[in-house]
Amino acid sequence: MRKLTPLFAIPILQTELPITKNINSFINKQETKTIEPARNGITSKDNYILDNKNLCNLKKQILEEIKYYKENVLCVKKDITLYIKNSWVIMHKTNHFSHTHFHLNSFLSGILYIKTPANSGDITFYNNYARSSLLPLLNIPFEKYNQYNSSNWTIPVKEGKLLLFPSGLQHSVPNNLSLDTRISLAFNVLIKGDLKESEISHLNL
Repeated sequence: MRKLTPLFAIPILQTELPITKNINSFINKQETKTIEPARNGITSKDNYILDNKNLCNLKKQILEEIKYYKENVLCVKKDITLYIKNSWVIMHKTNHFSHTHFHLNSFLSGILYIKTPANSGDITFYNNYARSSLLPLLNIPFEKYNQYNSSNWTIPVKEGKLLLFPSGLQHSVPNNLSLDTRISLAFNVLIKGDLKESEISHLNL
């Protein structure tokens, strides 16, 4: 009997949260600054936006999803706590994009989509381990692409979609081809707890 094992799989959690009129109104009033290089988007000046009382219910919902990811996907021990380190709004106007990047000094990262006009750009994730596989060395023609043979994978986005993924996973967003602005809320997650494996490798966060 055949058995396929998705060894060392990278878990990307997709779920949905309600985006209320109050959330939209609050986010649209945020002061912003341009991300360099130009056309790489506009971000809120507030880098801890989920700490604002106007988003307290939204933060609770996101923390519930983080808890689910921690306990049911990663199966991290209960004495290790995950918390949102920083959070910000990103606005991509027409022809704005996000270059390929990952998030430093973070354990998990997340994106909640607030506004997603048609043709404003989905998110693409990249196989960080492709250089050590056969894929870059051989230009193999595939009948169809799947999670086993792809060097990148695009996930469609829509209003209210929440993505959680390891912070080291590279991702990008292509040019916004719509005449409207795509808006998302991004955040990074760190851990607290005793990472004691032995006296030599002990680390307390």
